[in-house]
Order: sequence, then structure tokens, then C-alpha cells
Amino acid sequence: MTLAGLQRRGVTSTSINAFVRGIGITRSNLEAGSVIDMEAKKWPDAQIDDASSLYKVPFSNVVYIDHTDFRVKDSKDYYGLAPGKSVLRSNIC
Repeated sequence: MTLAGLQRRGVTSTSINAFVRGIGITRSNLEAGSVIDMEAKKWPDAQIDDASSLYKVPFSNVVYIDHTDFRVKDSKDYYGLAPGKSVLRSNIC
């Protein structure tokens, strides 16, 4: 959603500012070579409080993707990764 879209739906600027202040600013300076283990759900409806429904995923500053998910030349009908293009994140976890 955009700010203009939120305002069209009746969300006030005061509430948007309060939300932004509430979530704060985050920064992560992930050093080269460092790996953080993050927990992910085994399936979308998994209970977070059940340890058997979670597994560890190593996360670092290097991301590997399949070669079919990237194009050097972008086109309007391509929704994958290309130079100068952002891709929406998946809501898997």
C-alpha cells in the first residue's frame, strides 16, 4: 500500500505517523561471512509455540537464486528479478 492509497481509504496522517513512530527504524549491518539462524514455519498454519513446527534457516548477506528467476534484459511481461527492478517479497514465514 502507498501513503496515498491509505489516505484514500480514510486513514489519517496522524495515525500513519503514530504507526511509523511505533514500529521504529531498524538497521542491520550484516558483516560479510556472518550467518544468522532464523526460525521458519514448516507449513503456513503451523503453531509458533510448537517447537516441532519450526526449523532453522541460515541467513546471510549472500542470496542464491535459480538462473531462471533472473534476466539481464527486463520486459513488461516478466515479473522476476532484473537489473534496476525490485521484486515483491513472499509471505512464506
